[in-house]
Amino acid sequence: MRLRRQRVDNFLDWMKAGKESYYIVSKFEYFEYAKVAPLFASLSSNFEQCVYGLNRVKNELAEMQHPIVRQANEILM
Repeated sequence: MRLRRQRVDNFLDWMKAGKESYYIVSKFEYFEYAKVAPLFASLSSNFEQCVYGLNRVKNELAEMQHPIVRQANEILM
């Protein structure tokens, strides 16, 4: 139970750090950073959704590399 609690706490800390990091970068609104600052503001405000989406892509790519899936794709193509 203690290990599970620690994992959840670590995950929440990681999420908070990622969101805060993008927020800090979004405040670099000067010089060459002015054009990308809004992107980082959006990433900060939607950080959870971005993490979820990237994990879905990662899992899909990993699944596509599985030998059974590759063999099925070869048969279907």
